[in-house]
Amino acid sequence: MRKIALMLVSIVLLGIFVAEAQVKTITGTVTSSEDGVGIPGVSVSVKGTTVGTVTNIDGKYELNVPNDAQSLVFTFVGMKMKEVAISGSVIDVAMETETIGVDEVVVTAYGVRKKSSLTGSVQNVEAEKLEQVPVGSFENALQGTVAGVNVINSSGMPGSSATIRIRGVGSISAGSAPLYIMDGIQVSSGDFSSLNPNDIENISVLKDASATALYGSRGANGVVIITTKKGGKNEKAKITYRGLYGVSQASQDKFDQMSTVEKLDYEEYLGLKTAGAYDRAALEAINTNWFDELTQTGNVQSHELSVQGGSDKVGYYISGGYYDEKGIIPTSSFKRYSAKVNLDADATDWLTLGTYLTFGFEEANNAVTPDRSSGYSNNIYNPIFRSILESPYSRPYNEDGSYTSTADGLFWANPLEHLELNPSKFNNAKVVGSVYGEIKITKDLTFKSTTGIDFRDFLNSGYISPLSAWGLNTNGSVSRSFSRNYKVTNTNLFNYLKEFRDHSLGVMLGQESIHHNYEWFFAEGEGLPNTTVDVLGSTATPSDVDGDIEEYSMMSFFSTINYNYKEKYYFDGSLRYDGSSRFGTNNRWALFGSVAGMWDMKKENFLEDVDWLTKMKFKASYGTTGNWNIGNYTHLALYGSGPTYNDNSGGAPSAPGNTDLTWEKKNMFNTGVEFSILKDVSFEVEWYRAVTSDMLFEVPYSYTSGFSGGWDNVGEILNRGVEVTVDWHVINSDAFKWNLNANVGYNHNEVLELYGDKDEIIDGNNITKVGESLGTFYLNRLVGVNPADGTFVWLDADGNPTNQFNSSDQVVLSGKSYYAPWAGGLTTSWEYKGISLSMFFSWMADKWMGNNARYFSENSNFATYNQSRKVLDYWKEPGDVTKYPDPLKESAEFDDHLLEDASFIRLKDLTLGYSFSERSLKKLKTIKSLKVYGRGRNLLTFTKYSGQDPEVDASWDLGYYPHVKNIVFGIEVGF
Repeated sequence: MRKIALMLVSIVLLGIFVAEAQVKTITGTVTSSEDGVGIPGVSVSVKGTTVGTVTNIDGKYELNVPNDAQSLVFTFVGMKMKEVAISGSVIDVAMETETIGVDEVVVTAYGVRKKSSLTGSVQNVEAEKLEQVPVGSFENALQGTVAGVNVINSSGMPGSSATIRIRGVGSISAGSAPLYIMDGIQVSSGDFSSLNPNDIENISVLKDASATALYGSRGANGVVIITTKKGGKNEKAKITYRGLYGVSQASQDKFDQMSTVEKLDYEEYLGLKTAGAYDRAALEAINTNWFDELTQTGNVQSHELSVQGGSDKVGYYISGGYYDEKGIIPTSSFKRYSAKVNLDADATDWLTLGTYLTFGFEEANNAVTPDRSSGYSNNIYNPIFRSILESPYSRPYNEDGSYTSTADGLFWANPLEHLELNPSKFNNAKVVGSVYGEIKITKDLTFKSTTGIDFRDFLNSGYISPLSAWGLNTNGSVSRSFSRNYKVTNTNLFNYLKEFRDHSLGVMLGQESIHHNYEWFFAEGEGLPNTTVDVLGSTATPSDVDGDIEEYSMMSFFSTINYNYKEKYYFDGSLRYDGSSRFGTNNRWALFGSVAGMWDMKKENFLEDVDWLTKMKFKASYGTTGNWNIGNYTHLALYGSGPTYNDNSGGAPSAPGNTDLTWEKKNMFNTGVEFSILKDVSFEVEWYRAVTSDMLFEVPYSYTSGFSGGWDNVGEILNRGVEVTVDWHVINSDAFKWNLNANVGYNHNEVLELYGDKDEIIDGNNITKVGESLGTFYLNRLVGVNPADGTFVWLDADGNPTNQFNSSDQVVLSGKSYYAPWAGGLTTSWEYKGISLSMFFSWMADKWMGNNARYFSENSNFATYNQSRKVLDYWKEPGDVTKYPDPLKESAEFDDHLLEDASFIRLKDLTLGYSFSERSLKKLKTIKSLKVYGRGRNLLTFTKYSGQDPEVDASWDLGYYPHVKNIVFGIEVGF
């Protein structure tokens, strides 16, 4: 036994000796190439084996490797993988940062995907296009950046929001705004001014059914997914300060009004003034430019401090910001205070917890324009409208500095005084927050549950001074309105991902519930005791009280499957089953789904050796989505108060109800190709066709029913189009880079069907008609001025000349809609030794808009107001060929002479910056990065439109707040 024991011990010792003799020890340090600091948690492994280790907190490692090992592989999230040949016992490695963002990973519905594996139409906007842009609301910075996405901001008012439409207008009455998702939580559109754009990491725009169908009844108009910044685990803390300051002016002043001399001559010709009967010399001494008086130089400033980083278990991002903008119209201003906290923590090796919290508080003072106060469009207190009406021989101020009045020559109360006396303001508190927990059940299966809230408190305050023209009859008034709006979302997801041999399979099962609550009340009182008290309790007489409470809820179940073979053939499928309280009990639930495929043709044998073609992919998708953007109780038969019987209050049925009311449905087909030439030029071309059916529409009823109309599912609308995106690295050397990016989108919109035997709906000067685009104009046609007698000539409905203006001669102006079918953008940028210059143009084409201001400023019926200098070229004697008639005989009518081509191209952004090199900052030990820049916004606009600005999302320009051009200077410092 002793011999056997000695033999076994000898064998064991020999085995250990032999094993030791077959391995060797390698040590080293892994650092960042940017700052030389050691990186903890880097995976170090022997290539082709499972032998490996990780670096310690200082970035150091020690690894026993087989003698026959050839190389080590170093990997770490956010760094480029590095493979190093084994040539000694010490191997130090410097790893380079790799941006895993818009080029590699794309945020999609309920998750992320590699861009190379996308079967649907998804495009990203990276953070650098959103950061440090002098706008109050982030969506303004998206204009012209994504093909097929029209972004229109109708206003330059501080804090104003923009309208976003993805691939056309798909509904008549149910809205065409996309769905917005922020960090997994649905958020309301229209109040993004409360959020800090600098907190956004990237934005994904989902356009086709494959990308949007998983959102089911909410994805018909596309989806905008906002992902905010997060900290990476094992990431050294990075502190960043961003600041900017600049000034702003009206982007252009295109009103060319009469001078005092011209106005007096015109008035004398019309007989409004009699030569010699007034002191003309005194008036000629005055020549006021009212646009200059009613606008000013505004300014904008922004400051933000953020910290981003993480330990081996926790990643964090924390920021605080302040934004302050004073508008170009006196009293208009906007301030925002924002804060952001994002935390992700590995509680155990199988449980991850996190919270994302965004807070914003804004204060704004409004100007009297249609932008935030409907009904003020052509109001005489609207500064823009007033600037074209007031006579040049009237002054805004007396010699003692006091405001002038009608007694001093103004045709109405002083607009500057009105702005000062009657402030209109609001404040808005916005919170978007969520918490999540993710469990790793197995290596391939995870479960994630997220609960979030979108919360908003809004307080609006109005005050009409008893000293103002508006307050004389009521001795002043005070109004307050308050609304509270919150939406709670709970999402539960099972994700399974399995890779085996040449196959990859992903399956997701999900459930989601949404509950929304809205409450609002309004109160107004009249009769103020003095000019200093502006609270409701001080008013003498309550004049109006109103309020509302509304709720809705939604329950959804959904699933996706993603499969690919050899990363060459891809298949995606999705289903979603939605139930909503907004629809009738007979049709509350609906099923939506999509299928999609992608073929990476470059990996086929017949293209592998084609060197000049570096990428070639073909994709196609088909699916259905829905729209539910209507009121919360339109499906119910309602009973309301209001009618009186024998002078007693009573009630009566107010809505007929429809228990069969259900979702609008959109069927979408999308196909496209992506290809690159020599890695320098890449193209994305997509074609789509979408038909909206069962549209949600309030159908007129016969009055014998007791109702004017009721909601139903009727009609169809078609949208089809082409989108092209081109990226070209013109020069891509180490010393100098020049890049070009261009995108263009064309969308054909057409009404296919309305309801019953109805084929048109007339709405004033616009018409919705089968065979025509939404937004088509419906007007009388003006031929011109008759040279013989100086009167207008129109065409009647049959195309015959007539000198009579009749509304019955209105016709459809085919091809002229205020929805632009063409839109796009062009960016060119250069980089050289830290110096960067970029120019970004946005444009729209074949956009039409009525210039309502011309109806007043080119019309002898309103000659007491100032008139455009253009009308001085009026008819005077037989034979004159003029644009304007004899003002003694004829005045302008509301016809197609007011309709103008509002196509435009605008230099949206021009930025010149300098980034200091790491070498130049080495002496400043605390500063790791430094960039300074100058930036201009809306510097140039090219358009035929004669009004204030062509970029208005409306059929008629009603004196909107002018767009502004900004010139700002900023700094970004990293510590």
